[in-house]
Amino acid sequence: MPIDILSLEFLFLAAVTVIGGVMRGYAGFGSAMVISPLWALAIDPIAAIPALIIMELLVSAQLLPRAVRSTDWRLIGLLTIAAVVTIPVGTYFLTTLDPVIVRRVIGVVVFVWALVMLRGMRYSGRLRTSATLGIGATSGVLMGATGLGGPPVLMYLLSTPARAESNRANIITFFGFVSVVMIVVYAAGGLYNETTLWRAGLLTPVFMISAWVGATMFDRSSEAAFRRIALLFLLAVGVMTLAGWDIVRAIVGV
Repeated sequence: MPIDILSLEFLFLAAVTVIGGVMRGYAGFGSAMVISPLWALAIDPIAAIPALIIMELLVSAQLLPRAVRSTDWRLIGLLTIAAVVTIPVGTYFLTTLDPVIVRRVIGVVVFVWALVMLRGMRYSGRLRTSATLGIGATSGVLMGATGLGGPPVLMYLLSTPARAESNRANIITFFGFVSVVMIVVYAAGGLYNETTLWRAGLLTPVFMISAWVGATMFDRSSEAAFRRIALLFLLAVGVMTLAGWDIVRAIVGV
């Protein structure tokens, strides 16, 4: 096994995975926003993001069969096509940019998204084909480069007059299909190796159990309070990312 599961690095990754999983299960969002930037404290983004995408897909796969029945295929089809076209562009940035720059971009995405959610801001424009393609393309670049393509798509989809069930199905279907494409693109680019696959395999059960715990907690406390705490935590993660990685790494000892 190329990974020492008792190492400080792996234990740190597992702890972050637990936090992200609980947030995903309880609030229904934010797992990648927690895991992507904090994993990059211990490992290079080019190693962190491909493993994270596998984990996200495996956790979401169980929801896809039901979701596809309620999906708005025209809307999600346009978003997916646009994202598929630009994912390789984002992947190029991931593989060529300085890791420090990638980390800072991740920090900006996390910070801005948390701030937008806290303020209750929504997309207010019309759902034009051009807007749909633009949102999908932007998401594709962000997902390929940082694993965090959710914010623009979520804001766009949640602005529609569709029922909550339909919105949820659209979100699950889009990210399910796009995650498959990302894995293919990452694999073609040689971003998956034995260590990455072992890391994803070992941490996926941790992620799934934590998500179940979060879902169980949902019935026992205030959703509104938890969401606010979660968003404030994401703001802190974003600030920490932008403030200086060397200082944070020194503090956590990784």
